[in-house]
Amino acid sequence: MNELDVARHSRFVDPQLHVWGWEIPVYLFLGGLAAGAMVLSAVLAGRPGERSRAARLLTFAAPVLVSLGMGALFLDLANKLHVFRFYLAFRWTSPMSWGAWILLVVYPVTLLAGLGALTDAEADAAAGRAGPLAGPLRAARAFAVARAAPLRRWSIGTGIALGVYTGILLSTLGARALWGSALLGPLFLVSGLSTGAAFMMFFKVTPEERHLLARWDLDAPRVALRSTGEAPAAGRPAAAAVLNDVRWRDGLPVSAPPCLDVDAEELLLEVPGDWDAVCGTDPALARDWQGVVRRSFEAAFARGYAAVDCLSGREGDAVRAFYVLRQVERAAT
Repeated sequence: MNELDVARHSRFVDPQLHVWGWEIPVYLFLGGLAAGAMVLSAVLAGRPGERSRAARLLTFAAPVLVSLGMGALFLDLANKLHVFRFYLAFRWTSPMSWGAWILLVVYPVTLLAGLGALTDAEADAAAGRAGPLAGPLRAARAFAVARAAPLRRWSIGTGIALGVYTGILLSTLGARALWGSALLGPLFLVSGLSTGAAFMMFFKVTPEERHLLARWDLDAPRVALRSTGEAPAAGRPAAAAVLNDVRWRDGLPVSAPPCLDVDAEELLLEVPGDWDAVCGTDPALARDWQGVVRRSFEAAFARGYAAVDCLSGREGDAVRAFYVLRQVERAAT
């Protein structure tokens, strides 16, 4: 299928199309971010062990992000006073109708899940500031604590629905024929999970939570490739040349000076698999690693290479991680 773009425009000949402004991209971004935060917060809540305060409170980020996104969407509406009509009916064949109701379901699910994640001290402090709403807040928390597992499943399901529906909505638009793919929904979801993981890593989560979020973020591009039918390379590319030799000292990786003049179709730059452990144990070694990575990237980028992937895996008890660099001209072909 070919898509044609015509530069000519005449209001007497050509159809008049509404061009999206900044509001729609903002809504799509915040909706995907909220979907990723919902799913990953529920996943972290289901893991055994103690959760960080940031991971527990980030459950409340989803309704805030959705509210901001819906505010941007409201600004784009031509007939703003008619917005209530979305909720007067449900059309199961309309992705827009599904989306309107999914956005509404986000609020009770995430607010209850967030209340259930509060500690007793945090719940008492919130009730003390709630005034006349203290009683309903305590009742809602008791309801949520008793149904923690079902609420996690609802959070994951609602987050997936929120992440997928925008892609499905865009795929039904006839104005862009190349968008008409059933893969657009899963791709939007994977993108939202990656964005949500990156967003949650801005906060003070535990090293274990950060590692899990990083894995989600790094694996998202591979999932997107598989959804399009293109299988990503498994493991370390056999033909790639390694820029730096890494030895282990007291359980930490130590890099030799990188070879900056290596020429190959693909280059590998090894980096610490557990960056938090390096920073916490040996700050001087962490600064050395920053210098190695900076010099390697500067030299490779100057010679026409681009970073196209990041690989990681276990070799014995060690976690090995590599950036994959490929020449731009060869990557394009």
